[in-house]
Amino acid sequence: MTTRYFINQSNVALIGTTDSPEDSLEFHQQIAEDDSFKTKVVPSFRPDKALKVNDPTFNEYVQLIGKVADKKVNHYQDFVDALAQRIAFFDSVGTVASDHALEEVNYVGATNEEIESIFAKGLNGDTLTVQEVNQYTSRLLVDLAKLYADYDWAMQIHFGALRNNNTRMFETLGPDTGFDSIRDSSNDASGLNRLFDAMNQNNGLPKMIIYPLNPTQYDVIGSALANFQSNDKGIKFKLQLGSGWWFNDTERGMRAQMAALSDQGLLMNFVGMLTDSRSFLSYPRHEYFRRILCQFIGEQVDAGKIPNDESLLKTLVQNICYYNAVNYFTKNTDK
Repeated sequence: MTTRYFINQSNVALIGTTDSPEDSLEFHQQIAEDDSFKTKVVPSFRPDKALKVNDPTFNEYVQLIGKVADKKVNHYQDFVDALAQRIAFFDSVGTVASDHALEEVNYVGATNEEIESIFAKGLNGDTLTVQEVNQYTSRLLVDLAKLYADYDWAMQIHFGALRNNNTRMFETLGPDTGFDSIRDSSNDASGLNRLFDAMNQNNGLPKMIIYPLNPTQYDVIGSALANFQSNDKGIKFKLQLGSGWWFNDTERGMRAQMAALSDQGLLMNFVGMLTDSRSFLSYPRHEYFRRILCQFIGEQVDAGKIPNDESLLKTLVQNICYYNAVNYFTKNTDK
């Protein structure tokens, strides 16, 4: 029972791994050249450290990105240009998506002068205000989104986790070891709408999947996504309310997400389940999802809310379980 055995048994068509911008991606290139393994494995761009301007190691990380991009980084735009070079490299290896982990979504605009000042303070290790951190995060997300749109990537944002709450266990085991909670926030709707609007005004709003960890926000986030669905590329459901993840990766959580998506969007265009796990034993959650989805749809049919049309229902289930994801993550340049 090897790793490849589990992947083959689960009939996996594509795996998008999580990779930092500085990664060499050498193993992705090796897998791509291995004809004995049929599953496509591509990197996903995850620049979390690039967003942490108030981290003590920020300067060190910026210089690392400059080194791998073969570019001297002294200013904010230099850093964006270096990240753009890495995005181009990731794209050449097959990347179709990026991923971002945020605690909250607090959009704050900034001028070019303000961003350069904040970036310089981050490099020097100076103390930054909450507003300055939010300004930097907002600006970099907008600039990255424009690059993702240019390459027809899907931009994913996971947010809403309150991490490392048990100090004793954090000191014993380190971060991300199981002592996290769902965060509550009253600003996410405003923050997301303003973030989407800034990207849209910049003509740089890419395909996006938003995964809120707080299930009470499903309708709130769904209504925000509806404001920015129109596009000239014919992308169905360009902005998606992502499937239930982490604490919502349960029957109740999945059903709540499906109900909100049906009310605030269109169930037929849902890209389906996410397997955001590093465990190769996690693929059965797709089967778990499919069973819950079919139960949810069956109940809607019994209640007369969805037509009892076998052909329509077959298309609905097949789209959500497979074809929508294929179309969504296939770049226009590859079609």
